[in-house]
Parts: sequence; C-alpha cells; structure tokens
Amino acid sequence: MCEWKEQYKIFPKELLEKSEDLEGLGIYAYAWKFSDFKKIIAYIEKNKSCRILGGDVYTYEKDTINLSSNNWYISDDKAIDESYKITEDYIDKFYKINGNNYLYSVVFK
Repeated sequence: MCEWKEQYKIFPKELLEKSEDLEGLGIYAYAWKFSDFKKIIAYIEKNKSCRILGGDVYTYEKDTINLSSNNWYISDDKAIDESYKITEDYIDKFYKINGNNYLYSVVFK
C-alpha cells in the first residue's frame, strides 16, 4: 500500500470502497460523492479521529474526474468541532447550488 494511503485507514472499509482514488491525477487523496462524503464527515465527527483542515471539489462526469477551482480552508484558530460544521456547511451549500456531478476530498490531520 502506498504511504499516503495509510492515513485513510482510520475510515471504515465500506466507506473507502466507495471512494475514488485521485492518484491518477497526481493527487494523493481519495474523494467521495456527496452522500458518501457526508458519511465520512459524520464518521470523523463521531470518532473525533482528526482535525479537518479543508478540502477540494472535483468534477465527476461520465466516470471522468477533473480538478475544479472549488475548495475550502479552515484556519488553525478554529476549534476542531467547528471544522466539522464549516465543512458540512460548505459541501451542503455547494451541493444545493451545483448538483451531484462532483466529488469531495478532505484534508485532515
């Protein structure tokens, strides 16, 4: 297993199986469709397993993933619990405005 993938072992196998591997784009991360990404955020929040630093949004059409110019960042002065709420608020709003043809990745530590 690639070294970058080790950090994702905190997530349940069934959620990892629903992810898209972004390594082919030169990005060492996984991304999920909206409904599965909501489960990732809920899992992080429930288990207090890490701090969310931000994330990126990717277009996803006809099984093709591309970078988008959309992302969010959470400054270090925000509380850990606040990082979950900021993330949820961002993706909920993004989804409501833009629809389902997107994937979301999370940056965490």
